[in-house]
Amino acid sequence: MLRELHIKNMAIIEDLRVELSEGFNVLTGETGAGKSIIVGALGLCLGDKFSSQDVRSGAQEGCVEAVFSLSPEAEALRMASEQGIPVEGRELFIRRTFTDAGRSRAYVNGSPLPVAALKSLGETLLDIHGQHQHQQLLHQEHHLDILDAYGQLLVPRAVLEEGYARLQEVQNRLEELRETDRERYRLQDLLNYQAREIEAAGLTPGEDVELEQELIMLQNAEKLYEAASLAYSLLYESEGSAGEHIAKALSHAEEITGLDTRMSELSEELSAAMHQLQDIAERLRSYRDKISFDPARLTQAEDRLQQIKDLKKKYGQTIEEIMAFREDALSRLTDLEGCSEEIEKLEGESAELRSELSAQSLELSEKRSEAARRLEEEAASELSQLKMDGTLLNISLQQVPDQEGFVEYEGDTVRLYPWGIDQAEFLFSANPGEEPKPLARIASGGEIARVMLALKSILAEVDRVPALVFDEVDAGIGGSAAEVVGIKLEAVSRKRQVFCVTHLPQIAATAGHHYRVEKVSSKGRNVTTVRKLSDQERLEEIARMSGGKKITQ
Repeated sequence: MLRELHIKNMAIIEDLRVELSEGFNVLTGETGAGKSIIVGALGLCLGDKFSSQDVRSGAQEGCVEAVFSLSPEAEALRMASEQGIPVEGRELFIRRTFTDAGRSRAYVNGSPLPVAALKSLGETLLDIHGQHQHQQLLHQEHHLDILDAYGQLLVPRAVLEEGYARLQEVQNRLEELRETDRERYRLQDLLNYQAREIEAAGLTPGEDVELEQELIMLQNAEKLYEAASLAYSLLYESEGSAGEHIAKALSHAEEITGLDTRMSELSEELSAAMHQLQDIAERLRSYRDKISFDPARLTQAEDRLQQIKDLKKKYGQTIEEIMAFREDALSRLTDLEGCSEEIEKLEGESAELRSELSAQSLELSEKRSEAARRLEEEAASELSQLKMDGTLLNISLQQVPDQEGFVEYEGDTVRLYPWGIDQAEFLFSANPGEEPKPLARIASGGEIARVMLALKSILAEVDRVPALVFDEVDAGIGGSAAEVVGIKLEAVSRKRQVFCVTHLPQIAATAGHHYRVEKVSSKGRNVTTVRKLSDQERLEEIARMSGGKKITQ
C-alpha cells in the first residue's frame, strides 16, 4: 500500500505531507483546489514525464516522495532487488526531484534509478486511471497476462514457457552441431594432421633449451678447445707454469718451516693451493678432451632445433604448449566422432518437444478463448451496472501465420511464442453499432475510468498491482450510477488500496477514509492543503457536496 506522500514545490503545493490508509480513500474538494496536482505528483513519482512548469513559481527545485509498504511476494520487491536496490522491512521509499531547468532525478531507497526503470517499477506499484493515464490495462503487452491470470492459466503457461526455452536450447545446439558436421571431414583431416605432426616430432619438455646449449658448443668447438688447452698449459703442463712455480715456492716454505715452526701454517696453505691447482688443471683437461669436432652432429642439432621452432610457430610458444595442443586436437577429434550421434539424439528430442508444445499451446489457446468469453460477459454485466448499457468489451485473440512454424491452428501453420500462439488485445465500443477499437484509443477519461473499474472489480482476485487511483471516475454519471460506482470501488478496496478523486457524494459516502483538498492563502499566495476528516467533518463535507453552499440539517 501507499503509506505516505510528500510533495514539495510543485504547482500551487508548497510543502504537503499526508499519511494514507488501507482500503478505500477518497479525496474531495472544490474545483481548482489541487486534487489533480496530487494525482499528477503520484504519476511523476512513478516515472511520468514532467515539465519545468511543474516547479512552483519562485522555486528552483521540486520533489515528490512516496513510501510503499509491500507484501513479501510483491513484484516490485523482486524488481528492486534485480536493480541492486537495498530493501529492508519490505518498504520502498521513492524520491523524484525536478528543477526549473528541466532536469530530473529518481531514487529508490536512496539508490539512483533511471526514470525508465522507475516507470517499469511504478507499473507494479500503482495504477492511475483517468486523465493522467498510468495503467497497465492500456498497454496491449499486458492484456494476455491479465487474461491468463483471470483464467487461472499461469501455471500451464509457465510449463509451456519452460518447454519453449528447452526447445530453443536444443535448436541452438543442433545448429552448432550441424555447422560442425558440415565441416567435420575437413576438421578431422586437419586435426589428424596436426596431432600426427606433433606426435612424430617426439618432443621432450626442455629439449629445446638443451639443444640451444649444445649448438653453442658445437659451433664454437675450436675456440673452446684452444682456450681450455691454453689454460691447462699455463696452470700445469708447460715449462714455467703456475704449478711449477707453486711447487718451488712450497719447497722453500717447507725449508723455512724446518727452521722456524711458526711458518708451518704458510707451508700448509701453499700445499693446499698446490692440490687445488692440480684439481682445476685436471678439470680443464677433462673438459678439453670432451670437446667434439662433429660437423654431422652440428647439422643434426641445427635441423632439430629448426623443427621445434617451426612447430612453435604453428602450435605454441613452448614445447609444453605444443604437446597441450596435440591433446586438445585429439579431444576435438573424439567430439567430432560423436557429433552424428548427438545430432540424432537432439533431433529426436526436438521432434518430441515440438509435438508436446504444439498440443500444449493449442490446449492453452482453447482455454484462453473460453476465459475471454467469460471475461467479456462479466465485463458487460459490470458495465451495465455502471450505467454503460450498450457498451461492448471485446477480447481479440490473434495468431500470426508462420510458414516455417510447426503448430497447426485451424488449417494454418502459426508462430509459437514462449507464452503460446496467441496475442491478446482488449477492444472497446462505447456505442451500439460501433466497431470495437483498441482500449488505448478510448477518448473519454470517464469511460476509461469506468471500464477500468469494471475490469478491476472482476480481476481483484488476480491483479498484482496493490494500489489503484481513479481520477474523474464520476465523469458524466450521477444518481444511482454514482452509487453503484461507489459500491464497486468499496468492493475492490477489500483486495487493493483504492484512491478516488470525486465530486459525487454517493461515491464519497462509501469510502473508508475521507481527505479534503483545500486551497488556502498563505503569505499572500495560494497553497494546497490536505486534511483527513473526522466523522463529523466528513458528514459536513458530504452535505456540502450534496446541497451546495447552504447546508441544511
